[in-house]
Amino acid sequence: MSCRRICRPSRAGAAGFGTQSADLRKKRVEEAAPIPRSRPERLREAKRRMEEELEVECRANAAYEAYRARGVRSDGRRFGRPPKPYQPPAAGRP
Repeated sequence: MSCRRICRPSRAGAAGFGTQSADLRKKRVEEAAPIPRSRPERLREAKRRMEEELEVECRANAAYEAYRARGVRSDGRRFGRPPKPYQPPAAGRP
């Protein structure tokens, strides 16, 4: 099973994160540069890319949290009530 299938974002957050990460990938393709030969330069480039990805993920999460806080779906309907938390059965009951 691939990591893409296991680590796939939920459908609710997929729209925001998917478009932002696609924009980041497109930007990287447009600004393609040769891979540095020295290890320190490659590490700096990897760190820069990871920081970019983290920023995109944080922006997408903030947008999703704001969307949930508004309580209105994209089609104008309100969200249903929150799920009922799990209550384990009392110990000792048959």
